[in-house]
Amino acid sequence: MRLPNSAHTSRPWRIHELTRDFRLEDVWALPTAGGRDDFPRLVQLIASFDPLRSSSAAIRTLFAIRRSVGELLGSPRCCPSTRCT
Repeated sequence: MRLPNSAHTSRPWRIHELTRDFRLEDVWALPTAGGRDDFPRLVQLIASFDPLRSSSAAIRTLFAIRRSVGELLGSPRCCPSTRCT
């Protein structure tokens, strides 16, 4: 779920000191309660995401293009379905 930028900028996080010249693009809520015990669930959720098998044709297409361009440029493939090389 997309959140207002203030959901990030209003927090007293140290990252703000390191990223003063960055522009915040968007803020999203992840499906986790955010406690320490929920961190493994968040990691599993991110690690299990396979954009090439997404139900969204747009996501599948964009990641296929990304992978193809990366191969043309000699970039390593870091996509769950292709393993990093």
